[in-house]
Amino acid sequence: MEGSLTYDQRAWRWRLLISTFLGYAGFYFCRKVFGLVKTSLDEQFGWGLDFIAYIWVVFLTAYMLGQFVNGYVGRKWGPRVLLLGGLGISIICNIVFAFIDSKDTMIVPDGPRQGISIHSHNSADISVLQSREDGPVLTGQNSFGVSPRSDGDSSIVILGDDQLEIAKYNDQLFAYAYLDATSPPQRLFVTWHTSVGDRTAYWGEQEPAISDAKFVGALPKPGRWARLGIPMRSLLIEPESSKATGPVGWVRDAFLQISARYFSDHDPVVVTGLTLASEGGRVYWDDLGISKYTSYAYFTFMLFMFFNGLVQACGWPGSVGSVSQWIRPHERGFIMGGWGTSYVWGNIGVKVVGSTLLGLGLIAVMPSWRFTFLGCTAVAFVIWWIVYFWQRNKPQDVGLQPIVDVTADEEGRAIRASSEEHVGIREYLRLATNPLIIAMGLGYFFIKFLRYALDSWLPTFLTLQGLSKQEAGLYSVFFDIGGILPCIFIGWVLDRYFKGDWARLTFIASIGLVLGYFCVLQFEANPLLVAICFGFVGFMIYGPDTLLCGAASVAVAGEMNGVAVAGLVNGIGSIGPIVQEIVIGRIISGDDRMANIHTTNLMAFWMSVAFAVMMLVVMWRVKAAHAGNKLLDDAVVEVK
Repeated sequence: MEGSLTYDQRAWRWRLLISTFLGYAGFYFCRKVFGLVKTSLDEQFGWGLDFIAYIWVVFLTAYMLGQFVNGYVGRKWGPRVLLLGGLGISIICNIVFAFIDSKDTMIVPDGPRQGISIHSHNSADISVLQSREDGPVLTGQNSFGVSPRSDGDSSIVILGDDQLEIAKYNDQLFAYAYLDATSPPQRLFVTWHTSVGDRTAYWGEQEPAISDAKFVGALPKPGRWARLGIPMRSLLIEPESSKATGPVGWVRDAFLQISARYFSDHDPVVVTGLTLASEGGRVYWDDLGISKYTSYAYFTFMLFMFFNGLVQACGWPGSVGSVSQWIRPHERGFIMGGWGTSYVWGNIGVKVVGSTLLGLGLIAVMPSWRFTFLGCTAVAFVIWWIVYFWQRNKPQDVGLQPIVDVTADEEGRAIRASSEEHVGIREYLRLATNPLIIAMGLGYFFIKFLRYALDSWLPTFLTLQGLSKQEAGLYSVFFDIGGILPCIFIGWVLDRYFKGDWARLTFIASIGLVLGYFCVLQFEANPLLVAICFGFVGFMIYGPDTLLCGAASVAVAGEMNGVAVAGLVNGIGSIGPIVQEIVIGRIISGDDRMANIHTTNLMAFWMSVAFAVMMLVVMWRVKAAHAGNKLLDDAVVEVK
């Protein structure tokens, strides 16, 4: 009990629990921003959501590999090295992300220029604003204000004497627009007049009857400048992709697509003019141009995302290893249940802070996604110093008596493993190949598949359903809020009613998870109702998540092996996020977005069923491990 500890032990344990709680939340501030800014990166660089998914696949692959490596490193050199080193390097990676830029070439900067003619169409009124005192001006001296003289459509046509610019296959076409908050239009259209014909893209409510234009997404929020971007390749005919099936075929297809897009030559397109149109309302237009493709931006993102994945894998093994020698077995479930909500609060924190920054729009002509990376990184930097001053691996490091006897209760563990402070690679591999550890990892595979699918794609799906980026980020918090109470509650239930039987408790929760996804399928067309349903999914998914890679990882092989088991279980489980990113990225690239969302939700339902089945296997493995240990103990007694 807490009263049996000295004052210094209690004080230092509180510091340790607070610093590691904040520390792992800090890792999320350097990890989860990417899921919020996917559509913003697509607008800025024109990579496409499927190719943006490949960047996250690289992160997840590195994260999975890092779990196995860092589990061993933490077991050998201690969790403090993992926490401070991993979070510090991750902060540097995120600063790099914020400053990766595109190369923009303006076709119509600051209004008219020599060699360009501008005239109205469909009886539109055109006003040229000279300064911000006249109205919304993005940069420089001028912007165009366009509105119909009566209810209906309006447009302006911009034509060059010869050619305005040459666009290549991977370039991004863009235009800055400002929707009048008092009279917003229903849709916006941008037509690019090119040497291969007219190509039109539109924003607003998707209309199947508009068959001669490419639907891009929802209208930007009125009352602020927004960058409307569309890749040139999406307006042209895409190269035929292979019809590969299965994980190996999809990975091969990804390499072929990347090669075709970024390393193959495509004929340039001459842009001779633009038509900017709207359905009703008043719109202001400013800088129009082409973001020239440079391969360094995409592959720099990919390279540093790989490094970020490796060091992000330090977070959970380091955190579990840090607390394992500060919490006694009889209080492990309850304390680690509450402490284990760190990643839930980290998820909520990054979504609230990130969505707020993302909702600011353009700041000094810089896109808000850059400030989202920088703002969340600043939070992580403050947390790094808290970890530095308050985290210690064990009580003995600050001159206190041990709180946990790491050699006690050997007979209650399912796996008999070394309790030495430092172990070699052979002992680590023996632990890694234990059937129970593998079964736990496979169960965690399904949990991480489902949780990362929601972390990575839920804001994007809600945006595709018509919500603003800020609203989508905030609505997605329902999933995380739903997971707070279960993390605490399941630890208390584990200690009080299940007597440490984490496998049986996790199986019961898996039945509720299946029910949650059934509800999602019933209400998936309504963004608000489906967000609430995902709150229930969060209620059922976070409890097993916390148990499998928290209290169970410490209990199954002892406190000294907590960091190694957490890394191994997390490493096997981390294959799930890689698979989901590839599969969902491929699904979402289809033209029918609502059908894509339904397919994803249906797949998630069957993954929840598979998780329930896997937990039955884990229950059997735990029982078999205890039975084997009992036979071994009985044999030892007989020999004596």
